[in-house]
Amino acid sequence: MSKPTVTVETFDTTLRDGAQAVPEANQLADDSKPEVANLLALNGIGVIEAGFPVTKADTHRVRSVAETVGNTAYEVQSWITGVLQGSDWRSPLNSCLNACYSC
Repeated sequence: MSKPTVTVETFDTTLRDGAQAVPEANQLADDSKPEVANLLALNGIGVIEAGFPVTKADTHRVRSVAETVGNTAYEVQSWITGVLQGSDWRSPLNSCLNACYSC
């Protein structure tokens, strides 16, 4: 009898959680997100949650991560995601789609 195939996917929230760290001095610098995302992807992280793209600034940050990771060849394909929350999901969904898929 053969053993079943098991797939483990790693979901990393460093870029979102690091932007919300308290105190503010411990937060990731905005320009460091693409570099951190690149390191995560190089180490085989399959899903990288890049942020919460509901403002123009956050949308820009998530887009820069998607462009950096999306234009680099890795052994493992990485997915860039954004957080959506709230009862009015249409606007955050559009922001997230614009940030993650416009590159």
